[in-house]
Formats: sequence, structure tokens, C-alpha cells
Amino acid sequence: IPNASIMDAVGVCGLQLYNFGQTVTIPEFEGNWRPTSFMDKIEVNRKNGLHTLCLLDIKAKEHMEKPQFPNDNESSSLSSNLPPRCLTVSEAARQILSVAGKKQQLLSKREKRRQKKRLQIVETDAEPAAIPDLGPDTIAVALARVGSANMSIVVDTLAALRDDVDMGPPLHCLIIPAPDQHLHFLEKDALAMFRNKPL
Repeated sequence: IPNASIMDAVGVCGLQLYNFGQTVTIPEFEGNWRPTSFMDKIEVNRKNGLHTLCLLDIKAKEHMEKPQFPNDNESSSLSSNLPPRCLTVSEAARQILSVAGKKQQLLSKREKRRQKKRLQIVETDAEPAAIPDLGPDTIAVALARVGSANMSIVVDTLAALRDDVDMGPPLHCLIIPAPDQHLHFLEKDALAMFRNKPL
């Protein structure tokens, strides 16, 4: 018997399931570990006019080593689990905008170097373009506790989701819709409804 899945349940926000592209997982950045591969799939989806479901990192049963007490004769360490933590929509929006901004800076530097060298770049040899319309003003869909009695759906800009929106307890996920020109009129209506009146 198939189980309930977020892959199907996200349709509750009004975006049509067959317009979704590849799903990505956004990991929680830690120190210098800041993987950006999820942005490649978001870029491909947006270029193809598709939505991206972003699953947010869940840290569960991570081990933490505790040293033994000084008077303990054994040299081994005790192991325990850190409390579980889940990436929030706010943190995910912050990470997406951070990576998109760095990518844009990198592309700008490359373009300036090309102009200085006056290179004629053949289109097939060109570097990938910036992600279409992905920035602080990009509309995104934030979902929390989908399928539960206290489900929450908010449609707003990535900047607002980063700074102003508290989705409450986990689990959260985020959808980056296709660029506006690729949205079906019913999808536009659904996004407008949830933007004006969040659930």
C-alpha cells in the first residue's frame, strides 16, 4: 500500500504536479561545508519552465562524543546523540539567496574578464547564464506540516521568507515555482490566493 508522500502532497498549494522538475534536498550549511549542487537542479528546472520541490535537511541521531570523567579508568569516550534539528524555510531561503548571489558575482567577474580580452565567445562555449529571475524578489512557496490539522502555506518573496516569515514547528519544505511566463493561469490564481491570504 503506498504511503503518504510529500511528493504528492505539495499539490495542496495549487501548483500542478506534472509541472515539477527534479526534486532537490537543501543541506544545512555547517562552517566551511557549504555544498551548492542543489542550485544546479533549480537552475535546470527554471530554464525548462518547471517548479522545484526543495526538501529541507533533517539532522537526526547525529553522534556526539563525550569524554569520560577524569577519574574514570577507561580511555574510551561515551557516545550520545545530539537532539534532532530540521532546516527551516527561513534558513533555506537564506542559503539559496547566498549561493545565488555568489554565483552572480562569479558570472559578473567572468564577463568582465571576457570584455577585457575582447574574446568572441561562441554560444555553445559560453558559461551557464545566471538562474532566471532567482533573487530576493523571486516568489516561493513555503509549506509546513503538510497534511496535518495545523498545516501552513505561505507564498512570498525569498527575501520575505528569509527575514519575516515564521512557519512554526517542522517539518518544512520550499517550492521555487517556474518563472511567471511558464505558470498556468490556475497556478497563478493559487499563488495569488495564498499570497493574499496565507493558510
